[in-house]
Amino acid sequence: MLKEVYHSGEDAIYLRKLVNGYEDIVRSGVRLKNQRSAFFRCEGLDHKKDKCISKNESIHFILKEIDKQIELNESVKKNYNLEFKKLSCKYKEIGLLKSLPGIGAIHAVQILAVVVNIRRFKRRGHFLSYCGLIKHEKMSGGRSYGKRQPRYYRPLKQVFKMASHIVIQEICNNPLKEFYEYQVNKKQKSPQIARHNVARRLAVLVYGVLKTGQKFDPYRREKSIREKS
Repeated sequence: MLKEVYHSGEDAIYLRKLVNGYEDIVRSGVRLKNQRSAFFRCEGLDHKKDKCISKNESIHFILKEIDKQIELNESVKKNYNLEFKKLSCKYKEIGLLKSLPGIGAIHAVQILAVVVNIRRFKRRGHFLSYCGLIKHEKMSGGRSYGKRQPRYYRPLKQVFKMASHIVIQEICNNPLKEFYEYQVNKKQKSPQIARHNVARRLAVLVYGVLKTGQKFDPYRREKSIREKS
C-alpha cells in the first residue's frame, strides 16, 4: 500500500528557494503598488496621472516612503532577473525551455524548479494533470458524473497561463499564436477556451522538449517528411 515519493537533489532545492524568494518579492511589490493607488482612490484621483492628492503632510510622507520601497523592490527584482539569466548557462534544460515561444528565463527557471526531472511523469497526461490543465472524468458503475479538477500545483499553472498571454500578444507570428487564431476564427472557440488550449499545447511542448533534450523546432515534422521523400 506504500507509494514511491519523489525526492529532488540539492540543485533543485536551490532553484526552489530562488523561485520562492522571487515570488515573495513580486507579491510585496504588488502590495506596495496597491497601497499607493489606494490613497489616490480615496480622493477620486488616478495614481498614474495625478501626483499630488492632498495638502496633508502626513499623507505626502507616507507616499514618499512607499515610493522608496517600490524603487527598492524593483532593484531587487532586477538582481533576481540577472541571476536567472546566469542560470541559463549552468542548466541545459533552461536553454531548452527558452527555445519555446512565450517562455523566458524566469518562466524557465520556475518550470525547472518544480519539474526537476520530466521522466518522473510517465505520460504527458500525468504532467498536464499536475499542471491543472486537464480535468478527470468521474466514473462510477460505468456511468459518468461529470468532470473534476485534479489536485495540481497552482504556481505551475499560473506560469503556463501567463506564457499563453505572452504568446498571443506578441507582434511577430509564431506557431502557438497561429494555433490561437485558428481556434478562434476557424473552430469558433471563445478567447478564454482558446487561451486555455494554447497553455495546454505549451505544456505538451515543454514535456516533449525536456524528454527529448532537443530545442523546439516548429518545422521539425516537415523536415523529416522531406528527408524521407
